[in-house]
Amino acid sequence: MIYIFDFDLTVTKKHSFRTKRIEMPEPPETWYVAGKNAANEGAVRLGIGEFLKHDAENLSAIATFHNNPDYVAGHIAHILGKELVLSETLLSNGTPKVAINVYAVEGSRPFLISHLPYEGQEFNVNTKALGNKNSQIEFLRATWIRMGLAQESNVINFYDDSGENFQAAVELGYVSGNLVNKESESFAISMSFEAKGQKDVPSHVGWRQQLQMPSTNISMAVLSGFIAVTGIAAVAIAFAVFNAAALNPVGLTLAVVGAVNAVVGGLGFFVRSSGASAENDDQNLLNSPASAAF
Repeated sequence: MIYIFDFDLTVTKKHSFRTKRIEMPEPPETWYVAGKNAANEGAVRLGIGEFLKHDAENLSAIATFHNNPDYVAGHIAHILGKELVLSETLLSNGTPKVAINVYAVEGSRPFLISHLPYEGQEFNVNTKALGNKNSQIEFLRATWIRMGLAQESNVINFYDDSGENFQAAVELGYVSGNLVNKESESFAISMSFEAKGQKDVPSHVGWRQQLQMPSTNISMAVLSGFIAVTGIAAVAIAFAVFNAAALNPVGLTLAVVGAVNAVVGGLGFFVRSSGASAENDDQNLLNSPASAAF
């Protein structure tokens, strides 16, 4: 299994970039140790270790809009229970550039952290130019393939709290997206989308729960149509009652027939529209708005 995780608000409960970016004065114990200390003090989400695995069977990496990879590495060391030692830094071609810090992990394969090699205003400009995590995902994938750790046929399971990053990632075709619930203390998935033809599906209970649940939402178009035809039926019934009171046989007959047709037609419209809504349920989930975050 292959996994790529966002960092802030995905692995961690709160944003760290604002106060732990590389431009800030380095703490006495180094950024790496500061990251380990923060994780020890509860900065990471509960249960993240059940998802972020890095061993003989699982390959994980980080793709973050952060410029302080050693601070991030400290958190990962806490989660894995193993030390990370920086071995090299790689830069992508083109502009904006993304970077990968390659960390040696005792008794395991290298752990990769993709980050942005910019500071200050230059960081803001290039973050905006990137727009999403796809450049980092592609660079991590290419690096894994070059190192012999992955193949082009492998599906990548991507986790991010940003709906924008989630939607962009699944469009790559080889990525299964998982939208992380940023409001939860524990690591929890709000929505998932499987890559076409995926065989390597995470076994975490409930990870695809939202896509498997039948839709209980009725679109406003369906609801409005149902209200409209119900209203017509009500008017027709009222007209029938009026004609009955007036003892007008012709008006009574026409009104009753119209009322029955209106009710039957309204139910038919409701059933047909509900069926169409259910067919589009998965697409509506994918296109639902979500707030952007690092």
